[in-house]
Amino acid sequence: MKPRVSHIAVQASWPFKGLNTLLPPNALDSGFNVLGSNVLIRDGYAIRRQGYTNFGSLGATAPLMLLRDFEGIDGLRHLVAATTKKQYSYDDVSGTWSDISTIGGDWTGNEFNHIQSAIGLDATSKRLMLVNGLDTPVEWDGTGVFTDVTWNLPNFVTCKAIAVYKDYLVIGNIVTTENETQLIAWSDTADFSEFVAGNSGIATIADIVGSIQALIPLGDRLIIYTTDSIAVMSFVGGSILFSFETVMQNTSMLSPTAIVNLGYAHLYAGGENIYLFDGTNNLIPIGDAIKNTYRATLDLSQASKTHVVHDPVKREIFWFIPNTSTTFKCFHMGYDVQNLANPRWAILDFADVFRASGIFIEDQSLRWNSTELAGIEWSTELYSWSSTRRVSTVPDLVLGSLDGEVFKSETTDTTDAGTAIASYWDTIDFTVPESFMSTQGRWIEIEAELA
Repeated sequence: MKPRVSHIAVQASWPFKGLNTLLPPNALDSGFNVLGSNVLIRDGYAIRRQGYTNFGSLGATAPLMLLRDFEGIDGLRHLVAATTKKQYSYDDVSGTWSDISTIGGDWTGNEFNHIQSAIGLDATSKRLMLVNGLDTPVEWDGTGVFTDVTWNLPNFVTCKAIAVYKDYLVIGNIVTTENETQLIAWSDTADFSEFVAGNSGIATIADIVGSIQALIPLGDRLIIYTTDSIAVMSFVGGSILFSFETVMQNTSMLSPTAIVNLGYAHLYAGGENIYLFDGTNNLIPIGDAIKNTYRATLDLSQASKTHVVHDPVKREIFWFIPNTSTTFKCFHMGYDVQNLANPRWAILDFADVFRASGIFIEDQSLRWNSTELAGIEWSTELYSWSSTRRVSTVPDLVLGSLDGEVFKSETTDTTDAGTAIASYWDTIDFTVPESFMSTQGRWIEIEAELA
């Protein structure tokens, strides 16, 4: 029986605030947890993460480096995958992958040659463009196969960074007759192949530190990330056209694939923390709650393999941090738009090792009576009714493994492609007040809702 001690039941823990390994447990409020795996915080509740199912094999042995959702000018959506060697496209009707690699031959890069992409529409076509800093860049318009680009920049060989900005194609860290790691070039207006005539131009940014790694739009500016600084490219018009300003140094960015574009701010993984950059001379660390665990996890010799995926609908970010040459630890971040400086953290452990990740939305043109679905039978659709597998406009997380396998993660997936998900969540230590003591001992009353 319960002791005859009156007490008032209170919600002492909710809403949960996520993992905090920075402060000692006795300095935390009851909303934080000090240990945990595969339990994330969503809408204030602690829930076990969703799993994933197989989304088809590329039939490739090379590491999968990029997964990108691309909508062609015809309105059809495609999930594009790129390994260190080839490019593929997913058919969401047949559930198979097709090799759409350039006829020019396999790429020659490895895991340290990042594949970066840009989507743009010029006067000719809408296209997806890929670069790896080693081989000839390629492009695809949603039909046929990838082709080598026809940029006429003199002596051009390749580049490492790419972006579409203000109707211009911008490339950086360019290889011509030499490696010009701090060089930026832009095309003519609405002509992505023209780098000599019209409004095209080049600029060397002399006061940046390190080589150019990524070009990411932020509002009406283009942010230039180097290995250890941040510069801003702004459109000013007239004969000058663009201006450049270095706004941050000693930034220690881990990888060009470890940047999240929120539209109004960027987040990136650095050597000491995860930071928010709003385009000004200010960096805000947002990973303090887990920075000790983050730094202990990170293998600096593999740091450039860090990659990230953003789910804007759930307002969640998955940071994949390499802890060995072949494994990653995932730091999950849930955020509120109005309170980015205080995200909710969790650590996730997956059954498979992922080298690439992205967001994919099913083909919105499909209808239940579409001719493409004529051969599909209910008996072959082995997923739950609440699955988003055939639901358009709903983004799902897609994950690519080191051995060329692709997986899709939905809220209805309860295992990691058949492997059970082990999870735990440890609260901070607590004590039972003396007033709860009786001759029968001490009683703890816990109220919880399991889902």
